[in-house]
Amino acid sequence: PAETTAPPAAPPTTPPMTPTTPLPATTISTSTTTTTSTTTTTATTTPPASLSPRILAIAAGGEHTCALKFDRTVHCFGSNQFGQLGNSNLGIVPNPTPIPVVGLSGITALAAGGSHTCALKNDGTVHCFGSNSNGQLGNSNNIDPSPSANPTPAVVPGLNNVTAVAAGSNYTCALKIDGTVHCFGGNYF
Repeated sequence: PAETTAPPAAPPTTPPMTPTTPLPATTISTSTTTTTSTTTTTATTTPPASLSPRILAIAAGGEHTCALKFDRTVHCFGSNQFGQLGNSNLGIVPNPTPIPVVGLSGITALAAGGSHTCALKNDGTVHCFGSNSNGQLGNSNNIDPSPSANPTPAVVPGLNNVTAVAAGSNYTCALKIDGTVHCFGGNYF
């Protein structure tokens, strides 16, 4: 008799986490109320302290890391030599603990390059900060003899309807809703 084998089963998939996806709770409290004909049980969950505030995404650059929190704000830590932490300062001394990025809210995605960071807002605009030595922040304040820097987030002019953002060492790319990709910064290859 001929042997037949079934095709391998597809690996199980896990749906992507969204801000509305609940995380496991460590505390569940219940209360029961009974009336003459109805019993109602209410459960309340409390997230563990180690997950609060929750982190939705992270992006790591050359010497810095940024975290997107569930409240859609961004906190960064590490080197801030070129303002890539977005706290309106330039500094040679790194920040070892996360600090909030000035003026950013409603963020849906992050990208970290060598010494710059870009954030995608829920309105489809991109805001970048940090080194702009090759034009990787998408504005015209770049390419002078010394590395230029912008230590606070600034909107990339003329770029809207963006659905995703990515950053390389000295460049940034944005995917627009119409499927086109716009890149700016170093173009070495």
